[in-house]
Amino acid sequence: MADEVERRQPAAPVPQVWTVRHYMLTRPLAVPENATVLSVCETMAEGRIGQVLVVAKDWRPRAKLDPPPEPIGIFTERDLIRAFAAHRESVLGMTMAQVMTSPVSWVEPEEDIEQVSDLMNLLRVRRMPVVEKGKTVGMLTRGRLMEALSRKLAAMEQENAALAERVVHDPLTGLGNRVLFNRVLERELARSGDHGGSVGILMLDLDHFKRVNDTYGHPTGDVVLRQLADVLRASLRRADLPARVGGEEFAVVLPMHGRNQPEVAAEKVRQAVEHAVFGDPGEPLRVTVSIGAASVREGESGEAALKRADAALYAAKAAGRNRVSLG
Repeated sequence: MADEVERRQPAAPVPQVWTVRHYMLTRPLAVPENATVLSVCETMAEGRIGQVLVVAKDWRPRAKLDPPPEPIGIFTERDLIRAFAAHRESVLGMTMAQVMTSPVSWVEPEEDIEQVSDLMNLLRVRRMPVVEKGKTVGMLTRGRLMEALSRKLAAMEQENAALAERVVHDPLTGLGNRVLFNRVLERELARSGDHGGSVGILMLDLDHFKRVNDTYGHPTGDVVLRQLADVLRASLRRADLPARVGGEEFAVVLPMHGRNQPEVAAEKVRQAVEHAVFGDPGEPLRVTVSIGAASVREGESGEAALKRADAALYAAKAAGRNRVSLG
């Protein structure tokens, strides 16, 4: 297997919220419709903002953070340029009601950003007020919306990748499962046919694993399975793919080149397991494996070679366990 296969359990995706409330600008500036362009431009320059909401002329905030009512218009730098082109210097004495963009479409804070994006595209606007219960609680700009959509897309890609990893990985050990094993085996067979070389297969089974579960309980058995996965990772090459294909049954795809033989890798794994510490370090368990090894013959299918490796595994168990048998 190529080095790009990761041998770790995928992390669960982080839940995200994709509503307007989480990406709007809060506490937008509002001005009454009878305010002059000059006074509003001075306020915009002082606050370094590019747009203000226009509300009814009789509105006055009761407190500093009192949200304005539903807007009747919006005034932006673009509105100023358009008004100046039409009225020249006299625009400064005009009121918001005379130069604002009207009417205003608005959205609610719990609306989904994708639906709002479609609406803004349809209306050809770059900003929209956010209204909740008759009060304007924010402003959504095109820049903020694009940032939110970009984050949502990245999160979806990450979640899809995590889901794909879970489909092909064993949740207990983090190794590949049978789906990934079969996929990689077929891939390596195709590669060996195109570029030469061969493919080896190992089938291994924990000896007397039922005794571990019956004596120490299934939680200890799960610990042993995870520890065996660690031993496999440490004793195999990065190009090899170990997978858990059954309860205590594991398989390995071995891309081979030159004189490499699957039984050599199998014996290395067997010895590593025999000398490893399993279970609680204070009360270690002796664990061994029986291994069947096979090389895929020219013109042979992966399924046929797998059956030979499986038969060799049973031969190793019948011969006394803790040994390698070549199929």
